[in-house]
Amino acid sequence: MILAWGVCAFLLVLASARSAFYYGNEIDARDLLPRNTSYWADIVAEKIAARDALIPAEYLVPDDLLPDDSVDDVSKFAFESGLFTKRELEITESTASDVVGRVATGEWSATEVLEAVIKRTVVAQQLFRPLSEVLFERGREQAKKLDVYFAETGKTIGPLHGLPISLKDQFRFKGFDATIGYVSWANRPAEEDSLTVTALEELGAVLFVKTNIPTSLMAGESINNIFGETENPFNRRLTPVGFHGSFIGFGTDIAGSIRIPCTNTGLWCVRPSVGRCSYANMANSLRGEQAITSTCGPMGRSPADLKLVFSSLVNAGLWNSDPSTLPIPWRESHEKLPEKLVFGWANGDGHVQPWPPVQRAMHEVKDALEAAGHEVVEWVPPQWYEYNTQMGKLFHVDGHLDIQTDFNASGEPFLPIISSYLAYVPHEERPSVYQSWQLVQVLQNYTQLFRDTWNGSANITSTGRPIDALIMPATSNPAKERGVAYPYGYGNLSPVLDLTTGVFPVTRVNSSVDVVNASFVPLNDADKTNQALYDDPKTWENAPVGLQLIGRRLEEEKIVAMLKVVESALKN
Repeated sequence: MILAWGVCAFLLVLASARSAFYYGNEIDARDLLPRNTSYWADIVAEKIAARDALIPAEYLVPDDLLPDDSVDDVSKFAFESGLFTKRELEITESTASDVVGRVATGEWSATEVLEAVIKRTVVAQQLFRPLSEVLFERGREQAKKLDVYFAETGKTIGPLHGLPISLKDQFRFKGFDATIGYVSWANRPAEEDSLTVTALEELGAVLFVKTNIPTSLMAGESINNIFGETENPFNRRLTPVGFHGSFIGFGTDIAGSIRIPCTNTGLWCVRPSVGRCSYANMANSLRGEQAITSTCGPMGRSPADLKLVFSSLVNAGLWNSDPSTLPIPWRESHEKLPEKLVFGWANGDGHVQPWPPVQRAMHEVKDALEAAGHEVVEWVPPQWYEYNTQMGKLFHVDGHLDIQTDFNASGEPFLPIISSYLAYVPHEERPSVYQSWQLVQVLQNYTQLFRDTWNGSANITSTGRPIDALIMPATSNPAKERGVAYPYGYGNLSPVLDLTTGVFPVTRVNSSVDVVNASFVPLNDADKTNQALYDDPKTWENAPVGLQLIGRRLEEEKIVAMLKVVESALKN
């Protein structure tokens, strides 16, 4: 399953009518209510009941087969449970490229593929709760239409014919909510589809489910008072999830919400520059904030899958309907790479150091690329920590009034994990308009500094060219513990500068190898605090570890091509 917290994190809470998951534990929601605001719990109960009624009962796992809560790793449940046929497993374990190829030859039907995926999605839901909105019937209607067309013509409707795709809860579907976790946004069905939704279906994709997010989208794990919290099947003490319940997931990213979940679940992704994908008619927080802009992009199981879906979407010409989408079709010529690539390598940012398993992943990919004949040079983004702090200030300029207003509209409680990131700022302490402009100017100045320094890297490479891309952790840690606010991440660089960025999987945490570094010397108090969180490696046992591949702005074709190079190097 392709999932993520600000992205496609399939979450379904099969909870009792009066309960909600709060900070990772099931409790009576009414115990959390401010006085005279008890109606929000009724809204949640009705919302969950309506969604659960759309789940096929025949696919639910019997209680006696469900793993005990003490079982952390449920990633192999589909194989070990005996609930899936050999063919269902073959289908759901395939790549997106395999699926469209086999549907196009008639070996599989769109309906057969979708039913296998729905079954696996329902199982995932019971194991770690990834669903927000269930669109199974819409998907079935689309799959049936595709099969009829294929039977009558022998042709496919488009390059994504028969491919099931999941989407983050932000995407709007006519007749369904896009709550992004706010109770006050429940029971307000969209009047029309997001433009990307329409385009994907016209390309032949089968859209069948929406996935969980943190309320407001501005936190580090998928948790809210409606749908609860999403877990990681490789280690359910961690977030988010990945269970092969979808072939492609579409998410959005303003500070890492595509990239970080993929690093934590063994997936590949592209965080494109703003404008390559349409953001029209999406639900969002911080509406009107333009200094740092969110973008949407695909997550998948291989670089080939990313190219298949992303190239198809950008070639759909959505700039004709959405003026904010750039008129740039997929450029095959940009995929042509030098035989010898040069990668920058930033094992941290000089202020906070990665944890041992992330450090090991950095060295493994460096060794693999060098063994494949490429060059890797140490290159750290200039003064990034100092400028990174400015980005955080931009997210606070309204004192989080936008987010607080939507929480208060229903009386639902402000979740601790979200308030830890987004503490309310009193009016008198908020920056003025002039001060906000100065923050934007600081970041604009950094754009030039970064570009000049990147170009200057030609002085340290053997090719005489600047680095082709930068390899860097997306966070200093593997998947975070549920309910714990981690103090540091490297994910802000790409959105601040609008850099095209990919993510690729490298390894898994091995507690016997990734031991606590007894000789660790902190660079500062923040480094000390961050490293201290890695106190027991067994907590992260088997957690996937991925890394970022950062390019320049609007280099989507080049980044996808370089992800294929990385894939080949790691395989060898």
